[in-house]
Amino acid sequence: MEELGKAIKDMQEKLKQGYNDFESIKGLLHPTREIIDETMAELNLAGEQGILYLKRSIFDSLLTFIKNSRQARPHEKIFSGQRKVIRGLLLSVYVQRLISLGRISNTDENLTATQDKPRNEKDTSLVSIINEINMLSHNDKNTVKAGEIKRIVYFIEELKKAKQSFQVLTAHAKDGKKKDEYIKHYQRIVKNIERRIKTAYQAFKSNSTSQPADTIPLSTMPLKKLTPVLNVQMELLVKIFITLDFAFTQKGNVANIILPLAIDVKNLLNLVDREEVIYRSFFSDQSINAGQVKIMAGKVAVSFGSVIPIHLHKMSGM
Repeated sequence: MEELGKAIKDMQEKLKQGYNDFESIKGLLHPTREIIDETMAELNLAGEQGILYLKRSIFDSLLTFIKNSRQARPHEKIFSGQRKVIRGLLLSVYVQRLISLGRISNTDENLTATQDKPRNEKDTSLVSIINEINMLSHNDKNTVKAGEIKRIVYFIEELKKAKQSFQVLTAHAKDGKKKDEYIKHYQRIVKNIERRIKTAYQAFKSNSTSQPADTIPLSTMPLKKLTPVLNVQMELLVKIFITLDFAFTQKGNVANIILPLAIDVKNLLNLVDREEVIYRSFFSDQSINAGQVKIMAGKVAVSFGSVIPIHLHKMSGM
């Protein structure tokens, strides 16, 4: 455990040294193309609460994972999945912090140019299609009304529901064989939805139009107010990230390593609440009611959810 504590402190120190260096994060976290693409897709599936929804859903899932580790060692595939998700979220918060500091662009004005540059044949994957459609929908609300896009958005929602159901089932299944059955069933569902999305996507690409829509420009927001909260989020995420990696290498039951993380995850949920409060403070001097302030804060979260994937996309090509 002394070795674990040292690894956490070393990573936190390295992260502090590279806080303002966008390229150095790749050397620290070693994100794969798969992790980056999946994180982009998760952000685009986040819906009306954007980055806030993503953080809360990941932390809720992580708490269930931690709780279940008390009874037995987590299933290897679920264990690996949690490690990838945390790595991707840490990457996202790092980018969010650089945006808040003004170190990198806080607009999505280059979105079309970025998305229209095919990197390779894999850009027709399910993840790439989801990223493109969700970003287009964010920039142009009228796009969602288009027949084929409407179908794709519907299938994306079905995919999201399937994933949520899968997470619940696997989290509560104690039998290893049962978990394997759930995994195979989920893979079949994803394959079926992927086929339908690709069919609708091909129809859309042959007849697409787009018009810019109004969004909240992050450039007009006092984003630097977020940096203290994001700094602490990053420190706790580093601790969880390193601890899960360490636990994965250990044999047998790892409850004594994982269970203490529950406190850190609960603290992270509180920090996300604090983050939302800061979003709302951006509109405190405006003559709008509490309900409207909440909606505007949600739009800030969605704007982050739209801009962060652009930088992740660029990072994957570095």
